[in-house]
Amino acid sequence: MAFPEHLRYLELLIEEGIEKEGDEFLIGALNLSDVQYFDVLDFARALIKKEKLLYKVEANMIISVALVFFAINDYRGKQFWEEFSKRIDADELYVQKICKEAIESFCESRQLYFHIGHMNKGYVTTILTHAIITESSVDKFLEFLEDIYFKDLEETYDEEEVQQLVEYMHKLFSRYIEDEDIHIDFQGSKMTIARQQLPKSFRIAFVRAAGLVAPVIEKYLYYINELNYSQKIVYNFMPRFDYYFMKYEKLRPKITFNTDQKREEKKEYIKRFSVAHMSLNDGKLCLEVPKQIIDSDYVSDSIYLEVYSNESLLARKELSLIKNRLFFKTDSEKIELSSFHADLRYEITTRSRKIYDSRDLLTREFLIFNIEGVEVSPSRIQDKDYRIVTRTNTKLEVENGETTSRLNSEYKIHTVYLKSDSLLKIDQWMIKPNAQDFKTEVSIQNKYPNIRMKLEDEYSLYSQIPTIRLVIPPEKKLSDYAFSVNENNYSLESCCKASYSNILNGSNALMAVVTISTELLREATPYSIMIREKGNYKPIISEKLVVIPGIEYAFDQTYYYKKEEALLKEFKTGNHLEIKEKLPIKIKLKHNAIASLTLVNNIGEKMKITIDLPYLEWDLSGYHSSHHVTDIWYNKVSDQNLKVSYYKPITQLRLLDSKSHYKVNGRVDNQTTLFDLHDYTYVKRDEPLTLGVIVEGKKEKIATIHYHPKIKNFAASYYPPKNGISGLFVEGYFIGEGDLKVVLKNKQTSKVLRKYELRDELSVVDHELELDYGLYTIEVYLIEEDDFFGQGSTEQLLAKKELLVGDPLLVVTKNKVAKVNKCKTYHGNYTLDNFHLQNFRFSKREGYYEADGFYYIKDWDTKELRKWYFSRYNPFLIKVAEATSSMFELEIEDKEGDGLYYDIKSKHVNPKHHEKEEYIRVIDTITVEISEVL
Repeated sequence: MAFPEHLRYLELLIEEGIEKEGDEFLIGALNLSDVQYFDVLDFARALIKKEKLLYKVEANMIISVALVFFAINDYRGKQFWEEFSKRIDADELYVQKICKEAIESFCESRQLYFHIGHMNKGYVTTILTHAIITESSVDKFLEFLEDIYFKDLEETYDEEEVQQLVEYMHKLFSRYIEDEDIHIDFQGSKMTIARQQLPKSFRIAFVRAAGLVAPVIEKYLYYINELNYSQKIVYNFMPRFDYYFMKYEKLRPKITFNTDQKREEKKEYIKRFSVAHMSLNDGKLCLEVPKQIIDSDYVSDSIYLEVYSNESLLARKELSLIKNRLFFKTDSEKIELSSFHADLRYEITTRSRKIYDSRDLLTREFLIFNIEGVEVSPSRIQDKDYRIVTRTNTKLEVENGETTSRLNSEYKIHTVYLKSDSLLKIDQWMIKPNAQDFKTEVSIQNKYPNIRMKLEDEYSLYSQIPTIRLVIPPEKKLSDYAFSVNENNYSLESCCKASYSNILNGSNALMAVVTISTELLREATPYSIMIREKGNYKPIISEKLVVIPGIEYAFDQTYYYKKEEALLKEFKTGNHLEIKEKLPIKIKLKHNAIASLTLVNNIGEKMKITIDLPYLEWDLSGYHSSHHVTDIWYNKVSDQNLKVSYYKPITQLRLLDSKSHYKVNGRVDNQTTLFDLHDYTYVKRDEPLTLGVIVEGKKEKIATIHYHPKIKNFAASYYPPKNGISGLFVEGYFIGEGDLKVVLKNKQTSKVLRKYELRDELSVVDHELELDYGLYTIEVYLIEEDDFFGQGSTEQLLAKKELLVGDPLLVVTKNKVAKVNKCKTYHGNYTLDNFHLQNFRFSKREGYYEADGFYYIKDWDTKELRKWYFSRYNPFLIKVAEATSSMFELEIEDKEGDGLYYDIKSKHVNPKHHEKEEYIRVIDTITVEISEVL
């Protein structure tokens, strides 16, 4: 019978697997869907029952795959042949005869693993080994791995530690490969790993096909770690093993006490199970030996730590041994050292055997520690603060940084403060922060920053002749280099002096610090210098320079931001060069970021000097500091990169809202720093985000990014037709996008008088509008379309403002009563009772208003209050002294121009009768509140 077409893929998959994995290939590594498994099983049943016939080789392959995938999917872990026979509805003895021959022949023909034990051939063991792990046993296996995760890995997934764990498991399983359970003697007791948790077949699969099985262990430990810290698992491994863990995740008891915070706390700078390291704690130098994995061969004996300087024993201590789920580990130990030892080493031993020797792994000429006291490799230092331990006679220097030193017993502790461009020198060693490569360069130690000379070319200015740092490869020496000054050639060795240091970057190169002779370079003279290898005219380094000592200059401000003009106030040099221009010099900042002036030397040669201005600029998605923009709508920030320019790098941006404060580091390119804001601005926030920088110690706001629409600087005014400019003018800065509607209403009647529809900008000019004297309101709405439900638009009120047209006092008091509640006198302020004004109007007297005054009296019969007018004094003459929207302070006189007086006893104005002159106060002003409508 021909091979079934629907199973043709099987042979191809097996061939691909064998070609990739060789004799480590396991049948269970095939990725078969449920449908494919059922097809294989059905056809295998037909072959076993002789219902279908194939060549023996082909039949053996199908039966073998069916056996392995039955073990994977349906085997319950009891009697394999009994369960398989029931599954295919066949006699068990007959099934065993056919299937044993098939699996053995298939494995032999393809050179795949077939288990032969001490006494018998292991057919079921072979099938289960090829299955790797069965679904019936995977839960116990995952519980075992979770036990390892908590007890051996201590709730931390570190790739190096997991790798070491996997290697240890491989070694342990190889030793106990024929045992059903693993038993290890440990100081009088036994540690057991039962077959239910770690089946013998899985151990065999791991030992025989580590390349296939180790990734399963590693991935499961990773998933356990993610689950432990409440992280969402991204399943991206082999489908079968991902499916097992998904099921386990659902059934596994929830652990809720772990958090991301605890996850961060578990991370350690020094990894466990590794070589010892040095630490510096409270000025004390210590050797710290972390937890060490001890092979099961040694756990029956006592374990010792021995510390040596060369061959001299410094300390010996017995180590405590801890039994975990799989590992045997020593406890960590700390040994305090009284001296600095360059040749320190340690051994871990039993009474009779050496387990470990660190050899030269701890050999150091000096030790570098971070502020927390943790040792740092010289290649990993950054622009931070460090403590460095050296011998007492070691010379340490920091270029472009700071250092302090103190003697501690038999060694010296230096505290160094490094910048990004610092250079650390320790005896003959040189180190740079941030893993920078050493390169041949002219030292900038004596270079004037931000100032240059312009002739035909641009020249750097130095206060004195600079040194040159020349990197010399191991195969070269100083005499192999030539030095040129204005195209005159010299041997570098003969015209310059050099001192040497070793470079700590693994290259074995030397750093020669070359000092140029003063006979070659004179002050105030332009030079072009170059170093090259002899016989090669390509320069290694070149520099155009002028030496002018004592340059000092000053601007009128420390820095400029959103300014139009700068002023260079002072400029002088130490060798009395003449300045051609007259100081101070004005510079227009819109067109220039530099100041220029001309120096003349003693023979009349002119040299143009340019100075970078301390001018702060920024650009964000088309918005620029020169636009004087302070508020930006988030959706208009299409480019999330903020560019900040200054004559020296600004490396950090501050982001603030009411709840948070972020610091963003930028990428510096010359005088421009690029800050990536994508992580902070790409989503809509609940509140505005303000961007700012610190310039010369002062905080400067760049802009605020808004996420909710608003109107700023809202203003409205009206001019009557008799003026040259007439009509309604409304303006404001709209932060947002979309359609705006401006509504003009009569405040008293709420009647809508005008509507204006705008787009993206708030600006209304209506020359045709004529308004009567009165109060009006102007409201600004954002029209928001409901695109999703299609139910029209909604209006969001953004701003509202009152508009007063006409004389303020007459408009506000129209049809209203002004209650006089206070008066101001020479002797102080007093409260007034029962004095009111109404019917305000212009007076014939220029600059004055007039109004009718009255007070209330109680009717003897009805007991009701009646108005009683000041007929003798009306109309009162009034002049505005001070005003707000609802309160006026007024100067007041009677109709004859006489002032009013106040009786402090009755609290009345101009009473008809008063007892004593001492109660009378002359009124300077009165204060009225507009409250009642007539």
